[in-house]
Amino acid sequence: MRKARFLSVILPLFALHAHGQTQIEPPVDAASVSTGTASRSFTPEDFSQFTPRTALEMVEQIAGFQIEAQDNTQRGFGQASGNVLINGQRLSGKSNDAVEALGRIPAGSVIRIEVQDGAQLDIPGLSGQIVNVITSGTSKVSGAWTAESVFRRNLDPSLLNGTLSVSGKSGALDWTLSLENEHPRRGNEGIEEVLDGTGTVFELRDEETRFSNENPSGSLALAWRPSNGNIGNLNLSYDQFNFSGRELGTRSPIAFPLEENFRRFNFGNDGRTGEISGDFEFGFGPGRLKLIGVQTLRTNFRSTQVFTTLLADGSGAGSRFTQDSEEVESIGRLEDSISPKPGRDWQVSFEGAFNSLDNTSNLFDIDTFGSFTQGSLLDDNTRVEELRGEANLTHSRKLGSRLNAQASLGVEYSEISQSGPSGLVRQFVRPKGFASLAWTPTASTTVSTRIEREVGQLNFFDFVSTVNLNFDNAQAGNPDIVPQQAWLGEIEFEQRLGDLGAFTIRTYGEIIDDIVDQVPISATAEAPGNLDRATRFGIELNTTLRLDRFGAKGLQFEFDGAAQTSSLDDPLTGDSRRINRDLVSRVFAELRYDVPSTPFALGLNYNRERLARNFRLDQAMIQFTERGDLGVFAEHKDIFGLTGTFTVTNLIGQIDVEERAVFVDRRDNSPLDFLETRDRTFGPIVRIGLRGSF
Repeated sequence: MRKARFLSVILPLFALHAHGQTQIEPPVDAASVSTGTASRSFTPEDFSQFTPRTALEMVEQIAGFQIEAQDNTQRGFGQASGNVLINGQRLSGKSNDAVEALGRIPAGSVIRIEVQDGAQLDIPGLSGQIVNVITSGTSKVSGAWTAESVFRRNLDPSLLNGTLSVSGKSGALDWTLSLENEHPRRGNEGIEEVLDGTGTVFELRDEETRFSNENPSGSLALAWRPSNGNIGNLNLSYDQFNFSGRELGTRSPIAFPLEENFRRFNFGNDGRTGEISGDFEFGFGPGRLKLIGVQTLRTNFRSTQVFTTLLADGSGAGSRFTQDSEEVESIGRLEDSISPKPGRDWQVSFEGAFNSLDNTSNLFDIDTFGSFTQGSLLDDNTRVEELRGEANLTHSRKLGSRLNAQASLGVEYSEISQSGPSGLVRQFVRPKGFASLAWTPTASTTVSTRIEREVGQLNFFDFVSTVNLNFDNAQAGNPDIVPQQAWLGEIEFEQRLGDLGAFTIRTYGEIIDDIVDQVPISATAEAPGNLDRATRFGIELNTTLRLDRFGAKGLQFEFDGAAQTSSLDDPLTGDSRRINRDLVSRVFAELRYDVPSTPFALGLNYNRERLARNFRLDQAMIQFTERGDLGVFAEHKDIFGLTGTFTVTNLIGQIDVEERAVFVDRRDNSPLDFLETRDRTFGPIVRIGLRGSF
């Protein structure tokens, strides 16, 4: 009834006739022909047909550009990740996601948006297309907000999704306060078949899964830019999550000696993340000195419990696994930049970091009466620490009117230690660095290349033992694991097509040493560990085409897709296979029609992603979706000054598929024990949203 009343109020609003809008030309790229660069510049007027409320909604409409989220798994803060700058500055902190940061900037604060190749900038590590959002602080308080409700089959509606961002200025101080809440609820249901080694079905499972998440967060960003040219930033953020779910299944045997039973699997994950980060940049001698600090604390309590009840007599048994952890990351960084002459920049940087994980795990057996008996678990109390330092020298140079280069050389030292009976203390010294080129043969074409030697970031949870009750398996912690290293190479080609749009093609390859994958550590145990070598190759295409010149005024097509292959030698069989759960392909396509001279827009989109199999000591599993997700949306850009959206997705009945093959023993020398195959559906998803600015 609540859903019906809500729809009866909201839907008529989309039929309201707002004041007529003039026909708007699509954004046109502004190439800097005179300077020989292929940078592009957009003003807020270029996006007026989309009525954006935030900088994010502007950037999302830039032809041929795709936002890359900042990779928080990278080591430290040193070499840049992501492809978004705000006022020429990297996003300060590691939890400050690019999408969230852009969503906090009201559209009215944007002066212009620049797109250029990262090698043209004096910020180490950037390559490919980079977007720089230029804003103007104003003493007038402004802001933007969103509100969304989601309705799904057999689930309570999710009504409490929204964001609020408020910005202002006082003298040389700009500030932004942001609040956000996500309340996703998901679920699916279907039949699972279990087959024996001969392919005969011996059990049917009628299952349903439900998930609920509460994720409130808040942040405060302060930017200080006095008239003396100094720049200071301070960011505070807090993120809390409370996730819970359960899977219910009635298992009906087809053959003796199995008995009909009811299985309940509960899982939960509660935690919080707090971060304080800041930087201060000022003139120092002939150049500029920048000091950066980041302090992050993450706590997490994870629990899973499975209990199976025989329907014949009510007897049952089960297990419970809990994991309580605290992660701390502390980073200090110094960057000294000098520009001895135009087109030449030097930077020397030093970074130190201390990371730690404190983890406590417990495993319990549960009897029919609900009594808990604690079981044994290796490394149930573990502390992992890493002390790391690095130094880098980076040089950016303009080699000609159309050619820019950037190169960096560095070295890293780290010491990793683990407490407990299998604890070790180890030291590593690893070289790192990169070289990149950006060539602009014409004012509308950019070709960029990059080669890099990268040191990977360890997942400290790979050092501790864990148990997966849902799939009835466990993995040990591995004290011998080392950070993987890789040679990375890429070529990116960007072509702008005037008022037709733009496209970008990127090809890349990796040669990975000491790759972290699932490995056997004994005849009966497995853990994350290092394999000698792996390779990965892929191609990405991003394009936006505006079809006005073909007589379809207001019609726009967007496509983003990737195909990837990888290879390593399986540690059990020796056969070549893909990296566990590596990307195989992804595709997103959208057709949007902004109806001329009206406030209406209509659209159709489709997306799908496939990942490789996940191999373990005695099993192999793959998860994928059949058919993909097809959705439609309608947008009204002036509902009493607000923008309203109505979206329906999963129109062609996407199916969540999972197949798990379990072997009698190790999969390299034993026959198949059983095969689980399941298809789950979840029906259409309806989203109703409003957004505005002030």
